[in-house]
Amino acid sequence: MMKQMKFIGLLLLFASSCTSQVSTNDSLKKISSFLPSVIQFDEDANLLHKRVPTPKGFERVELDSSSFGFYLRTLPLKPHLSQVTFFNGKKKLKNNVYCAVIDQDIDPVDLQQCADAVMRLRGEYLFSQKRFADIHFNFLSDGKPRYFIEYSNGDFSYRKFRSYMKYIFSYANTGSLKNE
Repeated sequence: MMKQMKFIGLLLLFASSCTSQVSTNDSLKKISSFLPSVIQFDEDANLLHKRVPTPKGFERVELDSSSFGFYLRTLPLKPHLSQVTFFNGKKKLKNNVYCAVIDQDIDPVDLQQCADAVMRLRGEYLFSQKRFADIHFNFLSDGKPRYFIEYSNGDFSYRKFRSYMKYIFSYANTGSLKNE
């Protein structure tokens, strides 16, 4: 059951990242009215693990505060009913596929899509842990990893990291992530 819930959550994340259909702000209200019958969200909470509680009969396992799971649980969220926006600032019109929006900027270029969102979260986590040598993603073209430590040439600034991630988004995708 827990694996199914994780899969459904990831599926919703990918679906909301990869599709677009016309809808209105009413869709946000519809999903907000439906989901509490399944799970009671804390609309005022600004962290993922506080906004989305475990379903009745379940409990969260304890995680080490340096783990990727803990990092994901403590992602900051935008206020309840915030809309997802594209790289260019336009609002995503299909609003009935998500219940929370991560408070994270996106570069103003059309690169961060679908699997890139997962790569970005993983990269951000490793960067926050200063695990620079562990930050790498495979290119689709040759299947070989491109390491941040080599790309950075000793510059471990956040600006250089974001530049590296744009580079990765240009040459890695769902296929390369699957193969990795």
